Amino acid sequence: MSTRTEQKRTKTSEIMGVFSKIKTNNSTFFSKTKCEDGHNWWVSFEFYPFAVGERHTVFEGRMYNQHGYWSQSKAVVKSLNDEIGSENNLQFAITCSEKSRSLADTFKDEFPNTKHLKFAQPCLSEMDSVSVFNTPFRYIKGYEKQLAEHEHVLIEEFIDGDYQLFIDSDGIRRQESDFLDTFLHYSYVESNGDFVICKLEGVERDKDIKLSGVTIHSRNRSFGPCDHGEQGILNVFKNHRCNDICKNWPTPAFGLVPSAPVGSETKIDIMDILKSDAAVLFSSKTDLVSPPPYENLTNADIRKIEDRPMVHGQCIQKV
Repeated sequence: MSTRTEQKRTKTSEIMGVFSKIKTNNSTFFSKTKCEDGHNWWVSFEFYPFAVGERHTVFEGRMYNQHGYWSQSKAVVKSLNDEIGSENNLQFAITCSEKSRSLADTFKDEFPNTKHLKFAQPCLSEMDSVSVFNTPFRYIKGYEKQLAEHEHVLIEEFIDGDYQLFIDSDGIRRQESDFLDTFLHYSYVESNGDFVICKLEGVERDKDIKLSGVTIHSRNRSFGPCDHGEQGILNVFKNHRCNDICKNWPTPAFGLVPSAPVGSETKIDIMDILKSDAAVLFSSKTDLVSPPPYENLTNADIRKIEDRPMVHGQCIQKV
């Protein structure tokens, strides 16, 4: 009797040992980089995403720092859609955020009466546990991302509110916001034409706008795979429409419509254009960018340029 009981106990222990090795939750190790408050975080998160974007699959979860359970906060976990995340291919997102946050501070100094512009600071972390329940939920929910052991992901604080895309990565305004139009143009001028910050999405609140996941196009393409270089800058300013604040600021001077668009019903005075040029050249922000190489322009761009008359080195719209 005792032998049979002992055999049952042994069998039960073996079964429990097998089940103990089955990973039932998604979680990360403590992050390798710190948040803006100086903390490292780890996250436990859902079996399926609540959003899938062009580049990331996004899961909701709870994040904790070294102070334990009571430090918990709502979080999002971003994993790359088409490849396994690594330190190298996710570092660009952190760099873009840091650059945007730095520029937002100088923007606030120059325009103190505007809302405070904030950017979420992603933390780089590595997967600790990948749940066995992810696979059935992939089929039930119909998403493609398959998380891998030791894959790197980004952790961000969850932004509560009505999340919107204000300006996309081509500079097209999706929601009305003169404030963000100004910031986009400001990033180009303040960087002396080296880059432009776009894909501005997040939540607008009473006193601030909290954004996440920006794209930066730069002349030397130093901000990752979403950075389309000079052609990206050109595309943004083809779609950007200036307001009263930024209408006299420099723009890429080749292949673009005027900084302040002119309606077809408005007559253009040549002297006004020359005065506008002079205001740009003698303003405090005078570092105009050299035209992009001709071969970087698309055929559509070239046709647009040829269809418009040239005045003082700039394209103007026909009236």
